[in-house]
Formats: sequence, structure tokens, C-alpha cells
Amino acid sequence: MLFALVLMGSAIVSVASALDNRELLEENYVSAEVALKNSERVVNNFVNSGAYSVDNMSGKVSLNPNSLLIYDIHGIPLYHRFSIEDENKEIGIIKAAASKVLGCTVCTIEETPSSLDYEMAAANAKMVFMQKNENMKFISAVPVCYRYPEIGIMVNCYNASSEREECIIIDARDYSVVLDDSCNHMNVPGVWSVYDEIPLCEYPKRIQQWNNENSYGGNEPGLSKATLEYRKIWNINNLVGQPNEWWCAVTSGKMIAQWFCVDHDLNHIADEMEAWDDSTTPPSPAGVIWENQKHYYGYDSSPPDHLGRYLTSYWNNYMVTWDTAYNHIQTHGDPLTSSVPAHVRVCAGWARNADGDKYLYIFDPGPINEGSIHWENWESIPHRGYILVA
Repeated sequence: MLFALVLMGSAIVSVASALDNRELLEENYVSAEVALKNSERVVNNFVNSGAYSVDNMSGKVSLNPNSLLIYDIHGIPLYHRFSIEDENKEIGIIKAAASKVLGCTVCTIEETPSSLDYEMAAANAKMVFMQKNENMKFISAVPVCYRYPEIGIMVNCYNASSEREECIIIDARDYSVVLDDSCNHMNVPGVWSVYDEIPLCEYPKRIQQWNNENSYGGNEPGLSKATLEYRKIWNINNLVGQPNEWWCAVTSGKMIAQWFCVDHDLNHIADEMEAWDDSTTPPSPAGVIWENQKHYYGYDSSPPDHLGRYLTSYWNNYMVTWDTAYNHIQTHGDPLTSSVPAHVRVCAGWARNADGDKYLYIFDPGPINEGSIHWENWESIPHRGYILVA
């Protein structure tokens, strides 16, 4: 779970020692220069095919070569972040793999710009930390993906009492402390590592996938002209931002309800999904269990209080594949929920190229009060479940 706590020394958690495969990940580090070349290749493919498009785009799209390195919670580089710009104005973001173990050169191509000022967030996180922990020696403050796709600031410090280095993760938007608690199927916000979700036995295959993708088009990376085919059934008008950290499932339900011209507000959907913590007065927002999501869509219910559009669902099994999402959209022309650890989004499109790369078109209710839209490489993230509606 993620709690908004007063920043205290007792809240500091040490996560950097939890990863067993650190050396393998570091051995397969991807430089910012190579990441940029591969990012240029992918962006060109998406722009030229029409898959990447934003309102009032001039066609003079380019990548800002200045990268921001985003770390995993274990302190290992995870993504190289580049700004997608149109006439020097940011219109989106691309996150390229910082380790070959991710199995793809580019992880996400985002169609929405970021509202975060990372330098300011790091400075503010350091200030808040030092105000509450005068006995700690500050070492560094770096961006960290602590719960995909959420970004925080990882403050590294030296604890004189324990005589060891420790770290604390602070949310980059509200500067609350993020505590490391295990994630589960209830989609309760928590800290988790993308690298931890990749089994060691998959490393060789994923490294080879990255190498194959990097070499497309000849000796120079970034030169592939592979044809991209795609389908998008939604646009920016379908995006709804979640009102709090808990209601990703509720807000995904809102987006899907609107698609079917059903005017259920967020509180109504939260009631039907039982997304409330009744232990507080008044009840406060809470996460949603899988069965209650299915209930709202019509698994064992019917309109008018429920959507009545449920077809089937898959949780953590062999049917949670790119092909399942593709076949549903092609057959029905309707979206589906797409769950990753501790988070629910909506999938409203697909893309693939002749080189074998596959993407989902994701409408993410986060960040809070904003939401985001991105193309997500299938290999880049662990997938948990689908709810198919039509």
C-alpha cells in the first residue's frame, strides 16, 4: 500500500539489496546514445504510419537528445526518458530500455506530455527529507519508477546510527512517503519492481530479442523501416483522469461506460465496485478486488446500475496475451481493461510491425486528475488480467 505519512526516519526502507540479479542487469546496460537511436527509429515508424498523432501536430516531430535516466527501486537504471517535441514543444514522451533484459529497445511511446518538472521534484524531495531527517547525510535524489508507471524521487542517504546507506522513495507530485508493501490482485497501490517480475530463465531470450531489434536495418541501430500496422478505436476525448490514488479500476470503468453511452459517475461506479474503506468516517476511497470489477461490467449483474457488457475475463493465465487483446478489438471493435501489478487501465488499440514488435494502445487513468495515453510494447511490462466487454 502507499500511505501519505509525515516524513520520518522510521519510514525509511532499504530496498537496494533485494535484487539478486543486479550484475546481469548492469552487464546488459544500454547507453543513452544507443537508446536515442532506437527511440528515433520507433518514433519515426509511429509518426510515418499515423499511429502517433496528437492534436495540431505540425509534422516536424523530433526527439530531444537530452535524456533523463529513471531508476528501478533497486537503484538500477530502468528507462532512458526522451521528450517528443513538435517545433521545440513537448507533445509526448518516449521511454527506452536502459537494460537489454527488458526485451525491447523502446518500452512506451506516450501521446501526452508530462506535467512533472523533475529537477524541481528532486530539489523539493531533498528539502522535505532534510527538514525531517537532520541526522541523515544526504547522498543523492534520482527519479524512480516505484509502481509502474508512477514516478517518484529516490533519496539516498547515510544513516550514522546504523552506519549504512539507506533510501526512501517520495512521490514526485505530493511528496508523500512511499512505503514498500507487496502488491496483490486487489490493485492496491504499492511498491514493486519491473525487474523483479522478470524470471531469470527469461533473461537470455529477452537479451536476444533486444539485440535483434537493435540490429534492424543493418549495422547502425535505429534505421529500421519496418511497416507498422495499427488500429485505434479511441482518442484523447475518451481519456478520464482518476481523482485519487485508489480509483484506477473505477476510472477505467468510467471510460468504458462512456464508450457505451452510459452516464454512471465515479461515485456510482465506486459503490458498485465496493471501492470504499468503511473503517473510516466518512468512508474513504479504496482499491477494488477483481470480482467486483467483473460485477460492475455485468458478470453477475445487469443494468441500469451495472454496465451489462461483460463477455469474459482472464486473470494471470495463458489467455492474457497480445493476441487476445488484438482479437477482441478486431472482432468487437470495443475496448477491454488491461491490468498490470497494482494498476488497471483500458486498452483501446493495437499495433505491430513486420519485425515482430507488438504494442497495446493504453488509456491510463493516472496520473491523478490527468490521465495519459501511450503505446506500450508488449514485452516491456508484466500483464495480469483482462476484462473483455462488448
